[in-house]
Amino acid sequence: MLILNESKQMSGNSLSLRPGINANGARLSDCQDCTQMTDDWIDDIIKGFKPSENGVSLDFTSLDQSLLDALNLSGDILSLFDNDERYAVKIKVGQTQLDRNGNPVNAQTGRASSGTMSVITFNPDYLNRATDLAIARTAIHELVHAYLQYIIQHVPNSELGTTLDSLIFQHNFWLIPGEPQHVLMAEQFVSAIALSLSNSDGFQHAAIEYQRLTWSGGMRESATYEQIPQGERNAIIARDQIESGDPRNTLPVSPLGTKSC
Repeated sequence: MLILNESKQMSGNSLSLRPGINANGARLSDCQDCTQMTDDWIDDIIKGFKPSENGVSLDFTSLDQSLLDALNLSGDILSLFDNDERYAVKIKVGQTQLDRNGNPVNAQTGRASSGTMSVITFNPDYLNRATDLAIARTAIHELVHAYLQYIIQHVPNSELGTTLDSLIFQHNFWLIPGEPQHVLMAEQFVSAIALSLSNSDGFQHAAIEYQRLTWSGGMRESATYEQIPQGERNAIIARDQIESGDPRNTLPVSPLGTKSC
């Protein structure tokens, strides 16, 4: 099931207003104070994640690349959680942990102590400065983390589960760079994430731009990312920085997405 802001439990990807929303029902774009409306901003983006309509069922456990690339990843993951009473994903806005440079990460996915829920937390500052395209990318990225946690909990002996176990073993003995889930996402999920992002955005831009945005966070610490030519890595970083509202960006790149205000 899908739970937003702890106070509402949703099904069928149906989203509604929650405590903190303007009493007049004002939308984020109508509000002068962006901070008070970040919850509605992320809700609108998640509402756009729809399940596949091609009859393909959600089953990543075989790591079949053709299947992954046929799915509308984000919508299918949400649909899975909507229809599984054994596991839930909760999405909220709040403070996030710090990265190695002492800056709050844009979003994080943890697991409740019960082991039956993944909790995705978006940093409010990130929601205020990033474009809708960057936030959608981050939402898809974190939903994949939630799905991997679900696999570990419910189907650990699947191909996906055993692959994760192998990556964890290699990571613990310093045999591979990068955090195991991010390594797996870099190796197996780039095309699927990019396709899901382009689908949610109505395919408004070139496919390469959605793929560049896919390379985010810890995925850029993987050996797979290091194999990308330096010029393309520069383009990836520039696209990420401009869409994320990162002031460090100095390259002449214009945002493709729209900011909340």
